[in-house]
Amino acid sequence: MEKEIVILSRVVANHLFLGQFEALRASLLSLRKRNPELALAILRAVVSQGGRIDGVLWSSTCSSPSQLAWLSTLELIKFHQSASTWRFDPEILGVKVEFLLLIQLLSSKVSEILKNRSQDPDVDEKGETTDVNKDPVQILNKILGFGVWRLKGDAERDVEVLHEGSSVSEDELRGLWRIFLDNAEVLDALCVNIQRQARPSQPCESELAISIRTEAMGSLSSTVEELEVLGRIQQSVQMAHLDALTEAADRDDWDGAFSHLRFLHQDFGVEEIEYKLFL
Repeated sequence: MEKEIVILSRVVANHLFLGQFEALRASLLSLRKRNPELALAILRAVVSQGGRIDGVLWSSTCSSPSQLAWLSTLELIKFHQSASTWRFDPEILGVKVEFLLLIQLLSSKVSEILKNRSQDPDVDEKGETTDVNKDPVQILNKILGFGVWRLKGDAERDVEVLHEGSSVSEDELRGLWRIFLDNAEVLDALCVNIQRQARPSQPCESELAISIRTEAMGSLSSTVEELEVLGRIQQSVQMAHLDALTEAADRDDWDGAFSHLRFLHQDFGVEEIEYKLFL
């Protein structure tokens, strides 16, 4: 049995570093039958790192750390359903990993645009001057790092990472407004995700986290400081749409103005009086 566990562990590691998630999943299921604690520890380690495992060769079926974390989370939730001694709130964990997936998607899109952009960094693909931050990917990666930090256990957390994520200013976020508007559907999903993190449907008592009150991954509940960072992002997206709505109305482009209405939500960081002023 011990020899089988060693061999299966090596197979799991091989599939992980080759970015072959389906094969990784199958190997973990086999390992789980022989040593469920070890299989659980591997999945938990991948998720707690946000999928950021050095040396992984990303593939078409597992193309980024965030996707690896998301797929691993789905398997982790299945463990939860059958493991009576290991408890966590799958909804809270799910939305935190989903946050990474959405930011990663946005960052990848922006990276591709910048790669295809003309050599002049101040001109976008349409040949127009852009007010986007000179390095929007760096800002998005800061936010991504902040999201990964929130998955770690208390003993693993680096306070500086939180400070780095919380240092994304309103001006920097405003520099991303054009990106927010060009990817309105993704950002709308992100805002809904933030709302679910800020107001989970489960009582606070069940937000405990990922392991049996050990220090393995700590608590998944959010601190006031973390919620402030998330709220700043959510508010900036709303203000981007309000600003674009106003500009369209000033041009008598009523179809353009109305197109932003469906992305406006109450309780998403903007006071009702501000909505009334814009509208």
